Amino acid sequence: RDAWGSDRFDRRRYPDPRAMIAKVHALHAHFMISVWPKFYPRTANFKQLAAHGDIFPLTLKLGIKDWVRPGFTFGFYDPFSAAARHLYWKQIERNLGELGVDAWWLDSDEPDMVSNTSIAEREAFMTPTPLGPGAAVFNTYALEHV
Repeated sequence: RDAWGSDRFDRRRYPDPRAMIAKVHALHAHFMISVWPKFYPRTANFKQLAAHGDIFPLTLKLGIKDWVRPGFTFGFYDPFSAAARHLYWKQIERNLGELGVDAWWLDSDEPDMVSNTSIAEREAFMTPTPLGPGAAVFNTYALEHV
């Protein structure tokens, strides 16, 4: 399904995620989940971020599709925007944190927007930012994303 970035469990596979996480806690364990800075355009989270100009535009402009069959267009959010960071974490807390998730694995915070591309291409995909071009801030994406 094209719901990457929705921060929601697939209810067909996980009908009661809150209860599932509670069972993990009852076993004296913690629950960590992988979250990405990547969004498919049909998700509410994408629409909220895009409404504020907080999605890097190039992958969408070029119509690049990801590696998830059958391939979907996508965008990564811009963590160099304080407002975008705030909204990103608000979305995660609202959709996942309130279920009892204990920890976040911040995946793809290199960021790996388009695999197997050069550093120059990766920097271009991460442009513009409020702090300047992607080339100027590329290595700090993970620091801003936290």
